[in-house]
Amino acid sequence: MPADAVGARSGERSSASAASSSASASPEGDSYPEKVPPLPELDCNEVVELVTDYLDGVLDAATAGRVREHLAGCPGCDVYVEQIRQTVRVLGRVPADSLSPRAQAELTAAFRDFRRKA
Repeated sequence: MPADAVGARSGERSSASAASSSASASPEGDSYPEKVPPLPELDCNEVVELVTDYLDGVLDAATAGRVREHLAGCPGCDVYVEQIRQTVRVLGRVPADSLSPRAQAELTAAFRDFRRKA
């Protein structure tokens, strides 16, 4: 086979392989066609909704990270979460039987009504 025919053939192959590799590569040069978009930031209302699960440590890692990011940039929510944390710390030591039956009933009703309104 003549040398220019080999050169032409290998040129065809390299341009074909370049075309196929550029079709599967992203503009950033990685091998994935799309990047996963970042999760949206949480707003204050969402943080309030998640505070109990956040403090209990039951949120998935991604959601807990989003809460931490929000708290880092929102002094009001940071104070709120710290207040809830301290309240739980203090009230967590109050024995249930130290509340009168009336107080227990009122608290239960208040939380029941709160869940319905939310």
